[in-house]
Amino acid sequence: MQTITARFAGECLRCGGDIAVGDAIHYQRGLGAAHAPCPEGAEADPKVIEQRRAEKADRALNYAANARERSEAAFDGARQIADQIPLGQPILVGHHSERRARRDADKIQRGYERGLEEQKKAEHWKRKAQAAAEPQSISSLDPTAAEQLREKIAELEAEQTRMKAVNKALRSKDPVGEGAKLGMSEASVAKALDPDRRYSWEKPGYPAYALTNLAANIRRYKARLAELEEGE
Repeated sequence: MQTITARFAGECLRCGGDIAVGDAIHYQRGLGAAHAPCPEGAEADPKVIEQRRAEKADRALNYAANARERSEAAFDGARQIADQIPLGQPILVGHHSERRARRDADKIQRGYERGLEEQKKAEHWKRKAQAAAEPQSISSLDPTAAEQLREKIAELEAEQTRMKAVNKALRSKDPVGEGAKLGMSEASVAKALDPDRRYSWEKPGYPAYALTNLAANIRRYKARLAELEEGE
């Protein structure tokens, strides 16, 4: 993790000690700062990280709720204007009502656009809240972050190896026999080989995108681990 200089005084998320302006710190947006490293003899407190993570999730949920309210208000405003216009009523060019009709049409369009924009914001903050609240979420400021990342990488690499082995077995000349070596039942092999359960161009087993996404996650966790180890 990159080491920066503290611009403001605060409290260390790891040891609970004071951070002074000018101290070398690690910082994670939404959580806060920690000494880099903590003073010798200072005890790390993972509970502080968990508390801040819960607070971050709560903030994100509030942002999502506010965005949903703004979205509903924008949609409601646009619908109220639209409901006053007879269905299929065109803008009468040259008529005294033309100016108001165009103004209403513009308000309706802007209302729906604003509603969709706020709806996207609500979904964004909802995902943020879910990610912060997940128990497998690993904070870079957690004193055990490096150990957790190594365990996560090992877990994902084991899953990657298993998925590749399953694909190889299902695409072999003897999928039942090869699948049995991996602990797969004959019924599960038959289910995986059923052509009605996949697109005609897909091979049996895990799709390519699943392995691609898994590989990307492994690289991401390895990059975070390398960054943490460089800062130690």
